[in-house]
Amino acid sequence: MNKRVSLVIFLLLTSISFCSAQNSIYFSSDSIQVKWKDNFGEVIKKERVSLKWRLIHNDRIQFELNGKIGLADTAGNVIAEPIYDEFYVNSIGLPFMYQIDSLIGYIDSQTGNPITAPDFHGGHHFSEGLAAVTSDGKKWGYIDLLGQLVIEPQWSYAGPFGDGMARVFNSDDSRLEAIIFPADIYPTPGKCGYIDKHGTYIIPMEYSYIGLNFPDERFMRFTRGEYHCDEPNGYCINPYEGSKWGIMDITGRIVLTDNEYDFIERLQTEKGLYFIVQKEGKVGLLDPNTIELTLPLGNFSSFEEFRSKLHDMGLSE
Repeated sequence: MNKRVSLVIFLLLTSISFCSAQNSIYFSSDSIQVKWKDNFGEVIKKERVSLKWRLIHNDRIQFELNGKIGLADTAGNVIAEPIYDEFYVNSIGLPFMYQIDSLIGYIDSQTGNPITAPDFHGGHHFSEGLAAVTSDGKKWGYIDLLGQLVIEPQWSYAGPFGDGMARVFNSDDSRLEAIIFPADIYPTPGKCGYIDKHGTYIIPMEYSYIGLNFPDERFMRFTRGEYHCDEPNGYCINPYEGSKWGIMDITGRIVLTDNEYDFIERLQTEKGLYFIVQKEGKVGLLDPNTIELTLPLGNFSSFEEFRSKLHDMGLSE
């Protein structure tokens, strides 16, 4: 139950954040009258129903009827019949994910026509025309906007595409089989790489962890050693003794070999991307463009002291 509640809260907060940027609006009421029309556009039924959320997302309203959820437009015209347990909204014009019982499918948010049956144990939203899905919770592949499988399931976990590449993992991590709608997790132990939209490796599965390729960033941290993720959001906070970290660019070219630093963490600042580096208990700041320490390794009594030093250097997060 806690996982379910957390999932709903996460999706709601994500939706609110996105919709605010899209000038979405809220209903002043908790209910709306919806209308069913025939093929000739004639109204054949009207009914006042409760809203699932008061938020209007991409001109679509989620309403409840008899314990199920449907979609309507802002005029109250029914777009999708109330037969679903949950909708997970996406960007403008892209399919929504839906859930029936414990299975995931995809629906055209404009027409209300299902793109796929509820065939998937888990899935991602569409990004760059592809969505990562798993039918059995064990192997992930990708479907296109027509619902066709275009990259065969072959990974323990597969992430969304960004800038033409997606991060994939192979791992025995038992948490992976429990995923329905994944946050970005880092399974461990295992192997990690990046693929293109054909499923061809851009970066081979030779690493236990590679950072995300954030938009407009050219560098990612990596390790071949073991690491441990304690937090639900997957932050790597407890690197194992003996593991070393390095930095690569988005083509997989290593710009800082993984033989010096005990841990590396990404830090995006107002002046660009830097990496916090740790060695023998000392912490510094490295510029990936020059592979030089902007802030030399030193002893800091607390993270607040380190952040204060960064602020003095004009490197606010």
